[in-house]
Amino acid sequence: MKILGNQNKIKLIAKLITKNQFPNSLILIGQKGIGKSLIAQNIALCLTDAISVNELENINNQSNQNILLISKELRDEKKQNKQLIYRDDIAHINEFFKTKSEKNVKRVCVIDSIDDLSIDAINSLLKIIEEPKTNNHFILISHDNKKLLPTIISRSFTVKLNNFNKNDYISLINEIDDLKTNNHSYLYELTRGSIHISRNFI
Repeated sequence: MKILGNQNKIKLIAKLITKNQFPNSLILIGQKGIGKSLIAQNIALCLTDAISVNELENINNQSNQNILLISKELRDEKKQNKQLIYRDDIAHINEFFKTKSEKNVKRVCVIDSIDDLSIDAINSLLKIIEEPKTNNHFILISHDNKKLLPTIISRSFTVKLNNFNKNDYISLINEIDDLKTNNHSYLYELTRGSIHISRNFI
């Protein structure tokens, strides 16, 4: 199954990878629930040679030891009640990047989302991004560009992803069992095409 929407942006990213011009830090910005996480995962898999550039548009659920995913949902039980991701939650990023793979494969840290980082975590992250190293990359997901620090933006390549168009949105709604509805148009207008918001509303 293909990732719907933003094909032009995916092609842009594929071009950066093919030409070996992928930035040290990439920010994917867009409304929550439009596929940023899926796109970020595929980019990371492509950079680590787990999939080819031609597979960037296909949904893929592979895991990879050269990819580090940081999100609130993946924290241990003791930290689940915290509203933010703190500096100690990302302290292992440096160690992850220091571990070299046998074939000198790229390592990628995906943060989903940077909006959830506390100020001390963002400052810690900024120090790592400011000292880029070959074969180390960040993919940062943001649902609200107003929350992004100018210092992070200035050191990153930013890609703004669009909301789903109505046809793509309806196609997705029909594929997801817990989102069955008879009023597609109303739900699309209400949620601006966000699958995440649609699920919460239903």
